[in-house]
Amino acid sequence: EHIEFKALHNDVFARLVRWCEHEQEIDSAKNQATNVFFLDGPDGGTASSLIRRGNFAPCQCYVANRHESTCVALRESGGGLLPDSNIVHATSSEALTKGAAPGVTQGDLAHLDFTGYYFDGCGGYAPHIVNMMSSALLILQDDDGDAVEGDEDKKGSHPPIVVGYSLLGGTKNLVEKELEVSRALTIIARSRGMRVFHALDDPSRFGLPPNVPKLGGNEGKTFTTWLILQAE
Repeated sequence: EHIEFKALHNDVFARLVRWCEHEQEIDSAKNQATNVFFLDGPDGGTASSLIRRGNFAPCQCYVANRHESTCVALRESGGGLLPDSNIVHATSSEALTKGAAPGVTQGDLAHLDFTGYYFDGCGGYAPHIVNMMSSALLILQDDDGDAVEGDEDKKGSHPPIVVGYSLLGGTKNLVEKELEVSRALTIIARSRGMRVFHALDDPSRFGLPPNVPKLGGNEGKTFTTWLILQAE
């Protein structure tokens, strides 16, 4: 049951990235490379789905993992599907941190633009998801309200971005956690001059099949949802 639920949402991820690509093509001025960032285990389930069923090139896919053994398994040199340089031995927050603020070290993937993020850590701690999203997407401002060095160009560039995440917990707790993450992402989106849309609430608009379940996995305690950031 968990494998089927995960496979379904891997497909949703691919579809939403393609939708973002289509929106970028409509406005040729917003020409951004299509890279995707996601969390993956040693089996490379999401990487395999994106490459073999979603027709993504391995070079478009990036992963960070704090376990060296998992990194080895995902790399081509270790028998995996992804280029060695696309796998970073670090937490997601470490790998994605922009490093523009004083005393903050820039992550190995911070220089890249991503069209899609899938924070599928399957933990139950919402602030952890928020930290990953902030590291990847928050545009910092100085005391005068201007974007700090390294983020100036992104403040005025608004290609759509898909963000997905998973959480574990009971039904009541999940509602509270979803609200916490949604509020945080709304603030993050505003720093980029963008708004947040819940893709699963309007599936036809975003090229998704109807009735994609948010709850599934073992005992129905895994919550996964998808949000689109679009320019205001």
